[in-house]
Amino acid sequence: MKLWTGRFKKEVDAGVNDFNSSIPFDQRLIQDDIAGSIAHATMLGEQGIIPPADTEAILRELPQILADVESGALPIDPTAEDVHTFVEGELTRRIGDAGKRLHTARSRNDQVALDLRLWTKRELDETMALVREMIAALCDIASEHTETIMPGYTHLQRAQPITFAHHQMAYAEMLLRDWGRLGDAKAR
Repeated sequence: MKLWTGRFKKEVDAGVNDFNSSIPFDQRLIQDDIAGSIAHATMLGEQGIIPPADTEAILRELPQILADVESGALPIDPTAEDVHTFVEGELTRRIGDAGKRLHTARSRNDQVALDLRLWTKRELDETMALVREMIAALCDIASEHTETIMPGYTHLQRAQPITFAHHQMAYAEMLLRDWGRLGDAKAR
């Protein structure tokens, strides 16, 4: 049963379920959802909000769910409403009602906000690494062409002669600016 269907007396049309389901998009957040859930369950246990045995079971099983998804042993259910519901449902299936305690003191909006922040930081790290590789490649090419002369351009018209190295380093400088902006976004 979907989380939001409690007041309906009839089965909801499949088109409505398809429209409300975000699992095709947010399944990429599973690593981040589980990381956030591990932190949340740890807090719940440390604060005495849930019993130690439940905390231990949750913390033992969440990494296993991620490992099973990553290995392909556990396919993400395409009929799940979202990644959070999938993880909580799988956890509850594995450890019983203790799995339902994962949602204690946390709204779905809290989960979405945290998952997106974690995913964004992870993606920024990967993007920044790729930008650094590109800058390094441009620098390597530039170092091989310090004597290669070519026309410079301004406003799509030929201008003063420059080296191909200079041309490459102009792009490296642009990417350095972008790399810095990505770092600023991550810090924020």
